Amino acid sequence: MQRYAIVLSAITLLLTTPVLAQQSLLRDFSEEQCRRHLTNARRLHATGAVTEALMVFEEGTNECEDHAPLLADYGWVLVLSGQPAEGVRILERAYMAASAPRQRAAILHSLGVAQENLGAHRSAMNAYLGSLHLRSSAATSARARSLSHRHHRTHPDAP
Repeated sequence: MQRYAIVLSAITLLLTTPVLAQQSLLRDFSEEQCRRHLTNARRLHATGAVTEALMVFEEGTNECEDHAPLLADYGWVLVLSGQPAEGVRILERAYMAASAPRQRAAILHSLGVAQENLGAHRSAMNAYLGSLHLRSSAATSARARSLSHRHHRTHPDAP
């Protein structure tokens, strides 16, 4: 009986190894495609071709639904181009796709800026504090302090 289990395991391994190798190759190809979209969109944005950059980001996110760097940059460019509500939606997707704490912290900072632009100050503060919980950042600290000071000036009785 043990011999059959060993043979069955060996056959299963032989049959699945090509599939696993193929999946790995597809993942590598997909990652390369996502990085290509990201590089092209960044280059366009840096030259001031914002509309074209947004089109490349859109195309890239259709192909790379869970690529955190692509989503994070796309969301940030939307915020910078005056579309903070759409930026928030994309940045939230980026946050869910990100796994590294530093990357999540950067996304939360961007999310805070977008929410501030929308007037959602409590959400912005929560994003900044979440970012600071993951990593220390002078820029995020400054934004959180500034937001807090503005809030206390307009609402002096607030806690």
